[in-house]
Amino acid sequence: MAKFIFILYFIFTFSSLKANLNGEKLFHFAEEDIRHSRFTPALVRFNQAAMIFQREHLDSSYANTQNRIAAVEIKLSREDVAVFVLMKNEAFILRNLKSETDLLCECYDLLGDYYMLLSDAEEAAKYYFKSFTIRKNKFGMKDIRTAISLSKIAGYHNFKINVDSAILYSSQAYSIYKTNYPKQCDPVIIKIIDEYAYASKIYYGRGKENLDIGVEKARKLYFDALAVCQKWSGTDCIEYAELLKSIGNTYTDQTLNHQMLRKDNDFVFNEAEKYYNQSLKVVQSKLPAGNLQLSTIYFVKGLLREYNGDKGHHLKCIPFYDAAIQALFPYKVDVVNLSETELANCTFKYDLMNLLTVESASLIGSYNENNILDHLLRAYSNYQKQLFLWKKINEEFRSPYANRLIAIYNGNLFLNACNASWLLYENSNDQKYLNDIFRISELSKKSLRDKPLIETNNIDQVKLKVRKTTINEVQNKLKDKSTLLIEYFGKNTLIGISKDTSIFIRIKENINTDSLVNCIKIQLNLNDAKNYSGTSNLIYKTYLSPLLESFKNKFTELIIIPDENLRKISFAALNTDSVFSSDFRKIDYLIRKMSVRYQTSATDFVNEAECSENFNGKIIAFAPEFKDKSALPFTENLLHQLKNDIQGSFYVGTGATLDQFINNTDNYSILHIGTHGEFGENESIDSKLFFNGNNDQDSHLTVDSVFHLKKNSNLTIIAACNTNNGKYEYGEGAINFTRAFLTVGSHSTISTLWSVDDKMTNNVLLDVYQSLLDGKNKSAALNMAQLIHINKTKSSIEANPNFWAGLIFTGSDGTVTLFKKEKNQPWLYGFFVLVLVIVIWYFNKGEHRS
Repeated sequence: MAKFIFILYFIFTFSSLKANLNGEKLFHFAEEDIRHSRFTPALVRFNQAAMIFQREHLDSSYANTQNRIAAVEIKLSREDVAVFVLMKNEAFILRNLKSETDLLCECYDLLGDYYMLLSDAEEAAKYYFKSFTIRKNKFGMKDIRTAISLSKIAGYHNFKINVDSAILYSSQAYSIYKTNYPKQCDPVIIKIIDEYAYASKIYYGRGKENLDIGVEKARKLYFDALAVCQKWSGTDCIEYAELLKSIGNTYTDQTLNHQMLRKDNDFVFNEAEKYYNQSLKVVQSKLPAGNLQLSTIYFVKGLLREYNGDKGHHLKCIPFYDAAIQALFPYKVDVVNLSETELANCTFKYDLMNLLTVESASLIGSYNENNILDHLLRAYSNYQKQLFLWKKINEEFRSPYANRLIAIYNGNLFLNACNASWLLYENSNDQKYLNDIFRISELSKKSLRDKPLIETNNIDQVKLKVRKTTINEVQNKLKDKSTLLIEYFGKNTLIGISKDTSIFIRIKENINTDSLVNCIKIQLNLNDAKNYSGTSNLIYKTYLSPLLESFKNKFTELIIIPDENLRKISFAALNTDSVFSSDFRKIDYLIRKMSVRYQTSATDFVNEAECSENFNGKIIAFAPEFKDKSALPFTENLLHQLKNDIQGSFYVGTGATLDQFINNTDNYSILHIGTHGEFGENESIDSKLFFNGNNDQDSHLTVDSVFHLKKNSNLTIIAACNTNNGKYEYGEGAINFTRAFLTVGSHSTISTLWSVDDKMTNNVLLDVYQSLLDGKNKSAALNMAQLIHINKTKSSIEANPNFWAGLIFTGSDGTVTLFKKEKNQPWLYGFFVLVLVIVIWYFNKGEHRS
């Protein structure tokens, strides 16, 4: 019996050992396939090995194989498959292999690579730093595995163009390799040298005069990496082809530099072409049709001709851009007439957009040089394709390409498309191109449809479809001929729409609006009325007067849809007179001639809500007190006054907590927040409004957190500093508290353009409330309050727009239903007392008679 058991044990052990050997053998063959860029057979063998390792419970081997599978999927541009494998593998390692930390680090590195491919560098960095922390603590700072993490972090900084950080991390990784592993030859070493070479090219090549130094140093390192690659796998692998392309890129960089410095370009041009052709040959032999590597080589060959700058260079590069577009598809396409189906099905949408952009620039350059109308029409067609791709990615917002589009094409797509439409309109006088300009302007402001809200899952996905608002819809929405809507696009396009006319104006002068906005800010802070008069009048003459003079109507109301830096100025405070007064009280402000209100886009104007009866007729107001910030006594005084006049809930002092705000502010007619605000300079979504917190700690509400809420109100007043300031993002617009509250349910807002004064701001707001109680429209109430302030001031300084023009109204106009608080009238008490006395006297007199 014992002998029988022993035989069974031997058979079982032998079969397990054999299976294990088969798994290891398959893994080894797959590694050999990878070495020679045979990715498809490698993937088959890795999957077979993984099945064996899983069946035999060889967890470490299984996890290692899963990492390899994900790496191959990334090389084959199947990132969605790769991230699925990696997420599962991360959970598997954490569950079963807690001691196998380097397998976890490899998984983190690959997840970081995945996010880098999506241009989501911040998410990638999280994984790279996780990996680095584990390796540094376990293996120390001299181990090659730690060098891998350092090199990955350098890649992140290279992407972000953090030049000093990139050279710091990459040189540390390179030093570990050279000091401790000088004879090691594998892809890890190739990548470490490659990353250091790129960082060196940027770091040492800063400035035109130093570029040759940078590329020479990088080129030497690339040749070192080429030698390592040859020892590892010879010359027929994708890594070798990538290094050849990188060497070609160093010569292309020199081509551009030499062209600017007017040096001889023939040698560097020919060297670049030589290395690109060698790289092209390897890639064509190793990868199937429809791959990014092949497309990239054709792209840089076109770029080489663009940089060379010789006569007709625009024409010379176009065939290479066409070849690069074709290389993105696994089948033959007509690159000039790509169908919407082909665009929608393209795996490499971001890269296709990049190629269409670059090719369009060359086509327009050719049109400008040679007046070839067909090239302008083709550039226009390319931009329409790009807008279609943008729309598709918007409709499938969770597509990984969205971040890449936003990061890379923030503005270029829309501005270039608008420029092509302007050129065609000037060439043909065809109204359809003006309609295109309006459509492009609208897409630039709202085509992403509230990105932060989508990311918080606080919106119905059906609402995300891009709506094509037309000029006719805007005209139908305008109440009468006295209202003019002005939409700005970029720094050069003005669109005016009245009840019966639309006018487009292109400013051809190169106006530095950034400088003008900064001048206004400085002049207001210095109380320099005269210079402010001149600067604001220049803005008026550039951005308003041309449109107003083109219309025959006499307008009494302006609806402004600003763009870029124009959203930082108060249009109401622009000087309309060529006389430059040194007294702020005497300036002929635009608000003296017409009321001004704002909107975020024409689409939002068309969709404005008109009914105010859906709210409760009450106000809810907050005025916190602070432990570590200055007091706001006039904010508190305003709320005490309002409490006597209007029904509602008032939280003043310690009762104005964030919890009260979050839980009790829905469906009020007015939501009023009087507090300190803090503008997030680097990321406006982190801007803050401060409340009282728990345990005597100040608490705050960020722009980002507003998007998690539902705050229905007719009017939200955000009386804090810089609440209308925010980062501008093409396809989205400005992200700030105004936008946030409008998105989550407020019909309109009164917010601030800059840091505001507690006393003056609340004096203006008190007059706003009085006008609202009198039945005035919301925008008119603010305009009237600002005029009252200007007219009653006793000095020029008090009339400074800093004190009144920072308040702006945005959103749906109309009245606000507010229930007045019933007041106890003293004369009524006297009347009732008198009546009571008379009644008592009468009864007493009757008793006396009896």
